[in-house]
Amino acid sequence: MNSKQTNLLNFYKKNNNDIATSSVSESVDDIIEPPAKKKKGTFVRNYNDDYIKYGFICFSSGSNDIPKPQCVLCSVILSNEAMKPAKLIRHLESKHKEFNNKPTDFFIRKGKELTAQKKVMSTISKVNYSLVKASYLVAFRIAK
Repeated sequence: MNSKQTNLLNFYKKNNNDIATSSVSESVDDIIEPPAKKKKGTFVRNYNDDYIKYGFICFSSGSNDIPKPQCVLCSVILSNEAMKPAKLIRHLESKHKEFNNKPTDFFIRKGKELTAQKKVMSTISKVNYSLVKASYLVAFRIAK
């Protein structure tokens, strides 16, 4: 070892001893607890009716659900944080270049088609629970 390395080792040993002697005087709680971090509040963006000109409608599955933008062309649901005009325009320009210069009426019509399609799918896919229960009861009796 050269003299610089031994000086560094002595320096670290000296500082470690200083820390050990000074930490005895401090309380243990101060050493263990990390500093409190500021928590960011969740900011919920609201849907603006002008977003239809970028090809997006409001999607919310429940009354207390956070609104999210849904593309009327590809039915992709973006996050609430993406409900900014710049991000909506970026989606339209990158994913749907051919529809970039379409009028607002085109997107309104596509939005109505999408909501009608959702209604049809929900009515078709509803399960009659009394039939399911009866089916299980019949299967149970057969199994006995």
